Amino acid sequence: MRYQQLVALSWGSMSGTLTAMFVRCQAYALAYTQMAKPSAGKKREKKSKPAQPELPEMPPPLPPGTTRVFPSQLRVGDRLDDVRGEWEVASQPRSTSGGKTVSVRVWKPGGSATFEERSWSAYERVTVKRAEESKR
Repeated sequence: MRYQQLVALSWGSMSGTLTAMFVRCQAYALAYTQMAKPSAGKKREKKSKPAQPELPEMPPPLPPGTTRVFPSQLRVGDRLDDVRGEWEVASQPRSTSGGKTVSVRVWKPGGSATFEERSWSAYERVTVKRAEESKR
């Protein structure tokens, strides 16, 4: 076959494809225009959006003289309160488990020299009464 005949055949097949695509688009357009439409008498009720839930209240303020710090920021002399009484920090904080856990030794002031080891997660805050800072 010669080049002109090949071009004519390919152009003819292309035009057939374009015709088929045009007919298919017309069918879709006809189907779209014949779709059911809402009647003028009925109106849809709008769904009401749920209201935003109320935000939680602010936590109560800390007692005077107390502060919340990360366990790694504890200092020797800081005082901690728990159900067994008030404890005083006796050593510098040290971290374990790749810095995820912080532990410190505490003792009960005014009583026996009983030391305990306390540990917290590194991101957890601890409420303490800060030791008086000495003026240098």
